[in-house]
Amino acid sequence: MPAQEGELFIKSFDYVMEGLGNRVRLGKLKFLYRDPVWFESIRIVHAFVEKHIDKALEAEHNRKVSGQSNEIENRRYILLNEMVKQTQDKLDLRSQILAVFMPSRDTTAFLVSNVFHVLARRPESWAKLRKEVLSFASQPLAFEVLKSMKYLQWIINESTYQAHKFISPKLISRTT
Repeated sequence: MPAQEGELFIKSFDYVMEGLGNRVRLGKLKFLYRDPVWFESIRIVHAFVEKHIDKALEAEHNRKVSGQSNEIENRRYILLNEMVKQTQDKLDLRSQILAVFMPSRDTTAFLVSNVFHVLARRPESWAKLRKEVLSFASQPLAFEVLKSMKYLQWIINESTYQAHKFISPKLISRTT
């Protein structure tokens, strides 16, 4: 069931984003956009995120009750778990989490495709990256492990830089 629930969330999230685009294009007439599937998709997205917020709030409550410290060695970094340490306002948490998701989907897809495009044309870089990744093969994939892969970080940073270098002049020339 979790996979199906995740797929429903992704489909609903995509539909919500498409509807938001339609409402933006409508401008002052956005009140005319009354798609019932869009409103149901919003409900599904909110319910999915709120379920995870409730789990994180409960885990934080249990951590405080048991007297565990904030710093547990070898603990994975989970953004929502860190956020509930700052606020327990469910609406604020939901807004913050969705704000992280919204701009990241298209940007991430663009950057990942750019990385593979460049690596496909630079076999020496691909070989060096592959060697680094394979050296961590025995460890579980976690945020900290990814952060410790220096060559991977350099490739991601360079890709981000190249993407901004490519996109920014086009945006500036369109807006000036």
